[in-house]
Amino acid sequence: MMYDDPLLPRANGSVRWDAEGTPTRRVDFIHEGVLKTFAYDLKTAYRYGKTSTGSAVRGGFGGLPAIGHHNFIVNGKRDDVTDERVVYVHNVVGAHTANPMSGEFSVEISNAFWMEDGEFQTPIRSAMYSGNVFDLHKDIAGLSRESRAIGSLILPSIKINKQHIIGK
Repeated sequence: MMYDDPLLPRANGSVRWDAEGTPTRRVDFIHEGVLKTFAYDLKTAYRYGKTSTGSAVRGGFGGLPAIGHHNFIVNGKRDDVTDERVVYVHNVVGAHTANPMSGEFSVEISNAFWMEDGEFQTPIRSAMYSGNVFDLHKDIAGLSRESRAIGSLILPSIKINKQHIIGK
């Protein structure tokens, strides 16, 4: 399940009104693996004959409103994602370089470790990770029990099978 909940208490992106003054509400994007809706600001809602979802955000004090999210949450069945030997990737460098049409990406893994039985083991000095962002959803093998906030994203650790990682 993936959704935006701008009314979540004490979350970084919580707001009652979006950047255009429209009341915000929870927007369920993906539920049980099915795309349910899109986010709309006033401009795109008008263009497509829809109603604004209260999803307008500003990039800064002088920026124009654009479609965005307030508290984007990934949720679902939770489990132990470190029950076997895994590569734990804390960050990637170059995520913005994914091809928006094909979904293909190749990024550098930053601050990665081999992890076994829930314990960090050997650090990985350098590695590259490649794949297709659209295929990642099919390869999700589990979500961790805990979530962490990264800005206005509220995410669990995600275990993904069948990935292409090269390095040492």
